[in-house]
Amino acid sequence: MADENELQIHGKPLEKHVLVCGVNITPLILLLALGIHSIFEGIALGMSQSVSTFVNLMIGVTLHHAAACISLGVSLGQHQTKSKKAIFFIFFGLSLIESTGIGIGIGIKDAPALVSSIVLSLAGGTFIYIACSEILIHEFANNKNRYVKFFFFIIGCAAITLLWFLHQHE
Repeated sequence: MADENELQIHGKPLEKHVLVCGVNITPLILLLALGIHSIFEGIALGMSQSVSTFVNLMIGVTLHHAAACISLGVSLGQHQTKSKKAIFFIFFGLSLIESTGIGIGIGIKDAPALVSSIVLSLAGGTFIYIACSEILIHEFANNKNRYVKFFFFIIGCAAITLLWFLHQHE
């Protein structure tokens, strides 16, 4: 019988860590996913055509990165990463990855519209993938406050949709 506090999906315990050669690589997998996502975010920022678009995207990316870094920090804490050097290099590396993406975006700013559409679609797709595979599964696997979580999930979706409609009518 499973512990009632254990997270489960379809009645099976949710894996909390992945061991490779005895080393827990779960935080590194999260870092890799965040790094790939950060490259595409940076490209989207670098491809901004106006200052107002850049500022709007930068505000969103900054708020998003705060939450992502908290998530990464919690993951490092849960998996008992004790090396201060490793933690420093992980966060320093994550910040360099975003800057690299901005440089790539500036470099392809004048590319055809098809390239811009593909890159922005990849950025949005990585965001949706990480949200669905890394965040939502873990949140909804625990039955505690499930309906409250779902309510706020719907409120968040509605708020983003409303912002999109308001932006379209400006």
